[in-house]
Amino acid sequence: MFITFLKNYFLVDSNQPIGQNHKPFQQSALRILLTLTTIIFAISELHSIFSSEEEVMLGTNSVYLVILIGLIGLSTKYTQATAVLFTATLITSSFLLLTLSDEIDAKKYAIISLYSLPLITRLLFSFRALSGGYGHQYLPILSNS
Repeated sequence: MFITFLKNYFLVDSNQPIGQNHKPFQQSALRILLTLTTIIFAISELHSIFSSEEEVMLGTNSVYLVILIGLIGLSTKYTQATAVLFTATLITSSFLLLTLSDEIDAKKYAIISLYSLPLITRLLFSFRALSGGYGHQYLPILSNS
């Protein structure tokens, strides 16, 4: 019964032929990424509670954990809006972890998240959104020529 629930939650439409519609795939990928990120933040929250860490990191981690749980709830109805909010949350949490945290593991997670951001964006959005979102990286190159 639990396995059936997990299959229905993560695999939105497993009966559809591959290549017909990319929306169920994007929704499944979003749910998997949200759940994985929530688990990572929950483990980090438990670690922060039991270790003598700064209260700023504990509060920031708690806020992001609540946001992620809310995004999981929103992902059933509002897939695109949830994907945009998840991407924004991932970017801001990564920058805050890089700047505020003194733990090396948190900084590693933030760097890995930022490096995987193009792949996550490609999974959740169309190719045009990916190229438009990362087109600003080429502006310094074009301005020098």
